[in-house]
Amino acid sequence: MERGYIKLHRRLQENKLWLLDPFTRGQAWVDMLLLANYKEGWIRKRGILVTVNRGQLGWSEVALAKRWKWSRGKVRRFFRELKKSENIVHQKDNITSLITIVNYGQYQGDDTPDGQQTDSKRYRNKKVKKEKKETSSQNLELARLLLTSILNRRNGFAKPNLESWAKNIDLMIRVDKRQPDEIKEVIVWCQKDEFWQDNILSTAKLRKQFDQLALKMVKGNTKKKQKIDDEPPYWS
Repeated sequence: MERGYIKLHRRLQENKLWLLDPFTRGQAWVDMLLLANYKEGWIRKRGILVTVNRGQLGWSEVALAKRWKWSRGKVRRFFRELKKSENIVHQKDNITSLITIVNYGQYQGDDTPDGQQTDSKRYRNKKVKKEKKETSSQNLELARLLLTSILNRRNGFAKPNLESWAKNIDLMIRVDKRQPDEIKEVIVWCQKDEFWQDNILSTAKLRKQFDQLALKMVKGNTKKKQKIDDEPPYWS
């Protein structure tokens, strides 16, 4: 089942269409959510102040029967159903009737006093978690690329803690503002270079020497391209 919120303003209760016909059970339930206090308040019954907490209604069966165009017996049966399904707690005494919506916070978010939904916050949190997971996977992939390149040349190389190596990649991206594609390119290049392949044996060293490596790589690629451009065509 889909989860989430739609916004129903309490002004809906003032619309003529809302109270035009006898309520369905579903409409009555929604009406109770709209009538419930979103913050602590009070009502006066027989000259006595009665506290009505958040998520509670200070409505009697008679008042709701009139509002919903039901018989009082139908209201009672409806309340029995809601109590049995643990949706409400109904407290009655000689002074007043208080109805408590169970788990009211699930129906009205806590971001604002008028019950603005918290789905956007949940979505953002979920999105952040997803992005963190993808970033972590990317960091591990780059760390694994360096390790694999080293192991292809050095069978006896002691395998490091890959999570620790990935943390250095993370620092390169977040703190040093390196692009993942750039890091990958430098890793591939330095592990093919006769000098640097024996000097870059960890992501910590890769991070420390990155500027120099990137510069050498660009110069090397430029020279290689220039050499190709200077070669005469085969038909000369």
